[in-house]
Amino acid sequence: MSGTWPDPPTPGTPHPAETAAVAALAVPGVVGLFPGTFGEIATHLPGRRVPGVRTRSGPDTATTEVHIVALLGRDLRQLAGEVHRAVRDAVGGDVRVVVEDVAV
Repeated sequence: MSGTWPDPPTPGTPHPAETAAVAALAVPGVVGLFPGTFGEIATHLPGRRVPGVRTRSGPDTATTEVHIVALLGRDLRQLAGEVHRAVRDAVGGDVRVVVEDVAV
């Protein structure tokens, strides 16, 4: 899936932000998504929000930004690469991964 996303998504189909969140959280070593100090890192959808994931869709591109909390002891570059691949495979488009914090 590349290019732009449908807006709004087809009923019953998860929004790409939700799909990206699930894909990122499935990577071993990711303990959570980071919503920002005031919850400013999120995708706002009708009646819900996806904290820790920002999505943008333009005429020729789709961008997903995922902010993660990593497990202490993991190689952060390797983990970011694994998250990048997982999210890109799940939603396509341009993917950016930000390691915001580590946890034990």
